[in-house]
Amino acid sequence: MFLDEISELPRELQPKLLKVLKDGEFQPVGADKTTKVNVRILSASNQDLRSLVDAGLFRADLYYRIAVIPLCVPPLRDRPSDTRLLVDHFIERLAARGYPRDVRPDREGLKLVMYYPWPGNVRELANAIEHGVICAIDGVITADALPYDVRNHGTSVTRRGRQDHNGHDLLQKEIEEALERAHGNRTLAAQVFGIDRSTLWRRMQRLGMTWTELKHRCPVLSWVAAASVTLFAAECGEVATNELLADENR
Repeated sequence: MFLDEISELPRELQPKLLKVLKDGEFQPVGADKTTKVNVRILSASNQDLRSLVDAGLFRADLYYRIAVIPLCVPPLRDRPSDTRLLVDHFIERLAARGYPRDVRPDREGLKLVMYYPWPGNVRELANAIEHGVICAIDGVITADALPYDVRNHGTSVTRRGRQDHNGHDLLQKEIEEALERAHGNRTLAAQVFGIDRSTLWRRMQRLGMTWTELKHRCPVLSWVAAASVTLFAAECGEVATNELLADENR
């Protein structure tokens, strides 16, 4: 049984759920007999239940009853490598519902998607992709086909960059931001620009960007997580594993 947003369960109802989980039985409304149940519970929350326990908003005994195998999924903004995969996934899922199948974002559209922080997380991304598919022109999701919030965020970032940088420095800043979003992986950062890794590397060389300098300027790049490489490779297979690991060693 899946209990979504369990953190929103009123405190007065939490003892009732705890009793069901403990005894494996409940009494339906209007009945005079209890009913046995044998289910496995899967619950989800968009809030930190442990913090709610410390604040007295969630019962500690219920928390320890359901937190047998806790899985903490970071917000989408902290795992940009998943964003590109989810875009393709949502397009395929929409195709199964009758939307056009051969629809893909162009370079600018994908760039906006990768840079947007997604405060609404995966649900917001799914809605944005559906919006983009509906408004796509000739099977291409352009920047104009994306929702206003996504477009406006990208415009604000670009406007700030142009106020502070010339064209040369703006490109360098965009590359730095893409690398930081991709946790230092050039294969993933290149996807933001719609180019391959070697092309990105050549652009970095023309701009005089060295990996040592980037690690110094962007601390997040100094600890490229091997775990994130493994996680992304698990989605893509052994070939992707070799490619990503080769990228990290260059």
